[in-house]
Amino acid sequence: MKYNNPEITHCYDFVGVNYYNRYGLHLNLSAKDRNKKVEMNRFPSDSTTDMDYGLYPEGLEVAIKEFARLKKPIYITEIGIADDAGPKRALHILRSYYVISHAIKEGYDIRGVYYWSLTDNFEWTFGFDKRFGLYHVDYKTQKRTLKPGADELMKIIRANK
Repeated sequence: MKYNNPEITHCYDFVGVNYYNRYGLHLNLSAKDRNKKVEMNRFPSDSTTDMDYGLYPEGLEVAIKEFARLKKPIYITEIGIADDAGPKRALHILRSYYVISHAIKEGYDIRGVYYWSLTDNFEWTFGFDKRFGLYHVDYKTQKRTLKPGADELMKIIRANK
């Protein structure tokens, strides 16, 4: 059964955006926009993550602008990178948070950003194989160790209290 009630179409308080790569942005704001695909390939990916998708934090700018059309506050509910060894994490954090701060300065109503994830965890498709955490978890001992590059997020938080 398909449920369609036009009276509740825009009865939400905010928009939550999960962003990991440039693929899969589809908005259905009205009948004329139905099935509209948004072009997010303005910049090439310079590397890939452990999930084997392109590292492309600049695409978040496109997502923010598209979701702003809904005229609701935006929360970046998930942003992160699968990079267990950590060499790409610092640059990804710096580029992502630059995009977010630039969007805020341009007047976009971004109320919060939630990094995925604080610790390595179970991923539905890959189990414990892919690691997104800022802290590496040794699953045998449960010891947590800050990963290389994660300190960049701590610096941003401290600088912006």
